[in-house]
Amino acid sequence: GRRRGQVIEEVPKAGTPVAMITGHMPVLDSFGFETDLRAFSQGQAYCDQAFSHWAIVPGDPLDQSASKSLRPLEPAPNQALARECMVKTRRRKGMSEDIGIGKYFDDDSLLLELVEQDLVMENGFH
Repeated sequence: GRRRGQVIEEVPKAGTPVAMITGHMPVLDSFGFETDLRAFSQGQAYCDQAFSHWAIVPGDPLDQSASKSLRPLEPAPNQALARECMVKTRRRKGMSEDIGIGKYFDDDSLLLELVEQDLVMENGFH
């Protein structure tokens, strides 16, 4: 399916065609789930959603190369999940997809100095 959910447990209710299904689904994929469920079941199924747990989203939200693999209405590949989550959230809030820190600096020389300091720290030079 297009949602990244996992069924954890399915318990049929004895003597009825009813079953209670417990599962996990990322919040990002839960928007519109109840509408889809009711449409698919012709109004016979309903859901109750509650927060279960936090989990790390795979991938790098700052990796712009991951945006090339994002296609509308298709699930993102694992290495692009963090980028997809960030982009969709920013779009939903009406924010730009550009999250580079450069736009917060009026002086390019200060940004360049910070980058150089970061490189020095990464390489263990003081």
